[in-house]
Amino acid sequence: MKAINKIMALMIAGGALLTSCSDDFLDRVPSNNYTAESYYSSDASVVKAVEPLYNYAWFNYNSSAIINIGSQRANDGWNPWNVPEFSTFQITGINSAVINTWSSFYMVVSMSNQLIADLNQYCTDAVTDEVKNQAIGEAYFMRGVAYFNLVRAWGNVIVYEDNVAMTQTPVIPLTKEEDVLKFCIRDFRQAAKLMGDAAKNGHVSKYAAKAYLAKALLALSG
Repeated sequence: MKAINKIMALMIAGGALLTSCSDDFLDRVPSNNYTAESYYSSDASVVKAVEPLYNYAWFNYNSSAIINIGSQRANDGWNPWNVPEFSTFQITGINSAVINTWSSFYMVVSMSNQLIADLNQYCTDAVTDEVKNQAIGEAYFMRGVAYFNLVRAWGNVIVYEDNVAMTQTPVIPLTKEEDVLKFCIRDFRQAAKLMGDAAKNGHVSKYAAKAYLAKALLALSG
């Protein structure tokens, strides 16, 4: 009986503590309430805005498809238990690796498009021209790489630069392979023009853009 009384006393005390709490204890203003209009106000913020293009955007491709679409399709890798249809050229559009690759490349495209638009529109005077140009150049580079991979895997693909316009008119004609390559070449040239000579903090330099530019030019010539 004494044990029950103790339990009841603890429950009543706990209830009293809960009811005594203020009703507004969950009302908190986020400490990092960022918007596009206010975020691009320092060099450090701009550098951080680019970094998702080096990891998250490519995740679906790097985590589940890069070996299949790269090594197996090129016939320099073989595993009879790991999606062998890539090696035997019997792959279809319903394969999860293909779906993940397609969505990953277009995530890179969309994120690059948005970053280019935001940097051109919202960067304050506190952001140096060097950092702004480098960031825009990296976005052009990433978009070029995504489209270069898309055109080599699919040939004719969807090309767009404006995310808002794309959502408003989601059904558009495919762009021919030759024109996709020309789009990549334009992006790589713009990236090389904007980026610096030396890589910093693991980010690419203009020489990465020039290397991909050479690959795209060779692909177009062939």
